Amino acid sequence: MSRRMSYSMTIDAVRDRTKTVTRRHVDTWKKLAPGDRLTLIEKGMGLPKGAKQVVLCDVKVVAVHVEPLSALTAAECAAEGFPDYTPFEFAAMWMGGHGYALPADERAVNRILCRRIEWRYLRPSWWNNDVCTCTRMSERGHCHGGPQTRTGFGHCWACAHVLHCDNPLSSSAIEVTS
Repeated sequence: MSRRMSYSMTIDAVRDRTKTVTRRHVDTWKKLAPGDRLTLIEKGMGLPKGAKQVVLCDVKVVAVHVEPLSALTAAECAAEGFPDYTPFEFAAMWMGGHGYALPADERAVNRILCRRIEWRYLRPSWWNNDVCTCTRMSERGHCHGGPQTRTGFGHCWACAHVLHCDNPLSSSAIEVTS
């Protein structure tokens, strides 16, 4: 069984398969290794009583290492799901969310280590040839407005699964599972 990892701030980027990297506190996820599988979820803690975790997708870890937060680039910000952030803006947000004092300048970022985790998206078991196998009905009486094929990008609005991603930024990050 794969471990679960929460992505409440980047749900859309995970659903769109544009997020392929995350940075976590250096003291966490120490045993994670390339080849491990993760189940990405919307939120894992602080759920109201009776609420269930919402699964976004499954991924396979391809790289894990500790690096200084200052190693961020604009491309890494985009891979994190924040394409409009500068590396310093992302570092400041990350530090604030992980209990560090907000950095006064870029030198403060140089002292902070983080665990960088990169993954590839796995095609889920429900992926069946060209259409989603979801049989849930929408308000209009059919699943997600008609069959979504692999010729286009779309989500099944009933089950929230991505049917195909032809986005050049993320299509290389989708892996077929058997």
